[in-house]
Amino acid sequence: MWVDAFATLKGSETLAGLMLRDEIPLFENGTRLKSTMVERACGVLGERLLVHTSRGKRERLVFLVPGATQSLGRYVAVALLLADLVHRSGRYVAKGEEGKLLHGDVLLVTQHIRRCTELLRGLRLRSYRLSDYWQIEVLSKYSRPDVARPRVFVVNPGWKMSTGKARRFGCVIVDASHPRTAAHLERLMAHPDVRTARAQVLVIPPWDDGRVSRLLEEKELICRAWAWDPVAADAVERADFTEPLPRGASEVEPPTRTLWVCEDKPVDEALWSVHKALVGALRIGGRIPPTLFEAWSVYHRLRQLAVPLLQAEEERQRAYGTLTVRERLRSLKESQATGEGALGAYLDVRWAETIEKLEEVYSLLMQRKEPAKFYALATVVDDLLTGSRPPAGLLRIVAPTEHEGNLLATLLGDVVEDWTDALQEGVVSLSTVREEPRLIAEGQAADTVLLGFRTSESRYLDVYPDCPVHVVAYPYEAPVDEGNQRRAHAFMERLQDDGCRSAILRELLPPATVNAHASGRASAAAGANLPITPRARVSLRTETGTQPRLVRRAEAEVVEPLDLGGLAGAYWADEIVVGTGDRSPSVGAERRRSGRLVEVLDEEGDRVFYPESHLLDVYFPATERLDRVAAKDLRPGMLMVVLVDDRYDDLFKRLLEAMEEQRDLRASLTLAHWGRAKQAALAKHGGSRRRLHEELERRGLSVDYEAVVGYYARGKKEIMAPERFEDFELLARASGMYTDPQHLERTFECIRAERENRRRYGRRLRRLLRQLVGGAHYQAALESAEVLGTPVEEVAAAVALREVRDIGRPGLPSGRGLEEDGREQFAQNAENQRGSS
Repeated sequence: MWVDAFATLKGSETLAGLMLRDEIPLFENGTRLKSTMVERACGVLGERLLVHTSRGKRERLVFLVPGATQSLGRYVAVALLLADLVHRSGRYVAKGEEGKLLHGDVLLVTQHIRRCTELLRGLRLRSYRLSDYWQIEVLSKYSRPDVARPRVFVVNPGWKMSTGKARRFGCVIVDASHPRTAAHLERLMAHPDVRTARAQVLVIPPWDDGRVSRLLEEKELICRAWAWDPVAADAVERADFTEPLPRGASEVEPPTRTLWVCEDKPVDEALWSVHKALVGALRIGGRIPPTLFEAWSVYHRLRQLAVPLLQAEEERQRAYGTLTVRERLRSLKESQATGEGALGAYLDVRWAETIEKLEEVYSLLMQRKEPAKFYALATVVDDLLTGSRPPAGLLRIVAPTEHEGNLLATLLGDVVEDWTDALQEGVVSLSTVREEPRLIAEGQAADTVLLGFRTSESRYLDVYPDCPVHVVAYPYEAPVDEGNQRRAHAFMERLQDDGCRSAILRELLPPATVNAHASGRASAAAGANLPITPRARVSLRTETGTQPRLVRRAEAEVVEPLDLGGLAGAYWADEIVVGTGDRSPSVGAERRRSGRLVEVLDEEGDRVFYPESHLLDVYFPATERLDRVAAKDLRPGMLMVVLVDDRYDDLFKRLLEAMEEQRDLRASLTLAHWGRAKQAALAKHGGSRRRLHEELERRGLSVDYEAVVGYYARGKKEIMAPERFEDFELLARASGMYTDPQHLERTFECIRAERENRRRYGRRLRRLLRQLVGGAHYQAALESAEVLGTPVEEVAAAVALREVRDIGRPGLPSGRGLEEDGREQFAQNAENQRGSS
């Protein structure tokens, strides 16, 4: 049994034993380095991998970790560097294993660049600093020339690593717990410099069988997968236990998954019909047209709707500038999803009917004052806030988009008695479908409320979650969710067989360790199999307490496939701003918004498609200005400032994200609450900024209408809040979400500090860009711009300056051609580079 081997190692005086017992005196800037037992066990397995590969073999070890955070990847990197140092000294290692383990540089791919470099540069083993032996560098096109010492390169996943001659990596560690890293994983592992590394260690979430299998099917490598399900993690924590585990039982308490079923029979039946039709098309396979993915996206948006559709549509168009669902439906109706072979024949028969059903759902929801899911959500929240078993920590509601989350924050305040107090106290928060995976990867687990089953790209979050999950669902979603859970857990459950892990240890560990149980060294559980970790306990509830009416059990063919590369879930069109076209409509004609695309070719040969009105960051060296320019206004020679891990992301938003990670949680919740309060004040005046200004002016507001408009602007144009406390208080009280004067004062002070931080970091970011344009290498640019230790350093690791080489406008108003090809390429680019947020 594999636990026996760890028990034997834990009792030994080797490096592995010291590591498992946490007796290695590692300090980061004077503070003892903290680690979990699972992290240390992964470090031991990594050390054994290096011993094997130092003899000329090439191997890949993949850790599947539910709820993985980025601390695991960092600890594995530390453990491997430590192992090389100890083996070179010849102490605490088995005979014959002395000597150098790492042959070449080390590559660590991660999102939190600043945290990793701080750790590696500040780490000491007694009087020895790891940075005395390895040069710690951030790898990018701005890296410094080669140096004599071996280097540890920390790199953002978006970099191509085409920075001169081929590099020789002795070891590659990829932390794919973060969704932005996960989006680039396949491309990273195919890179020649990565493929030729002797030792490769991957940390990934519990993805589906297809995606993980592709990582294990390298013909030139020995590939192994190790699953850290909760029972395995618990067993290794007690690797020296003396009492056997009961066969087939588990002491690990599974989390709960509660489905709150809401009734709306017409909507339920129409959505069920669409679901079956779309799943049928995906299961046929073949080259799937972009219009089919768009239909999936519209379907998901409608089934997750929990706010009045009319209000949501107005917010999309007026405040956020994204396409409305009505516009997307109209586009789908005017297009035809075409395919080849069996898929083409299927779509010829089912496409028109599917779009009609989507339009039927839209019409039904437009007739509802609020969707049934809103009342069910209110019941869930009220039950959790006032019930006998409130959330142990934070309660997170996951909305489909930001503007729907803002609407929910306002509407729930009207029906849930303790809602406003809970927001003020930081007991509840609202997130989005795209932000949730990022928050989990950053260690921010929370009791979660979902507005329907998760889509394929984030369904791995359902596998052994750390906290209870509540799903607001239509009746048809309950059996679909059951099938989804079965599929999501299948691969991890296959890896939980003791034989899988025992086989890995037999290959990696010395024979004496593996056979220790034969001489009585093993634990009392020798020979017994660990039980399979139980899935979450599922229960069904309804608002009335009656037995919900469910559709027939979902058969395999009507459960959404997992291996879709994320394309069936939250789609790019939900967040992309699409403005109006240049032509003015004739009198009486409906103003149609343009979704035409612009093709941008940069100096490195990358070809990216953007909607015409999509705003990109452009740096002008002559004036040292950083401006936002619409894609249609780009010109050859302009310097785009792009984020290499997500070419559609916003530089300012990424800076705010990095600032949030550095803030304390209380300040972040305070600022988030203020953002919701502004939206609530606007909603109470019908979404009209003019009406809100007139009302506040009657109460004594001292600023003009343009300032109020600025409070609701997006990006860098946003004015966070009024400068004067008296004006701030008027707007805050107009929201109905502030009752405590002290809370008002704390919020105002928090906003003041945030405003100053944004200005300061914005100036430093511009100085950094000036240094990079001037040809400075990365470290010199950071030092000259004085951004070390700030959120700007985190953003800088993903920033690249790309000169525009050429601009093309491939689109035609209608018909298949370059426009549709561009949309397909754009959708693929967006999905390959998504993140979160």
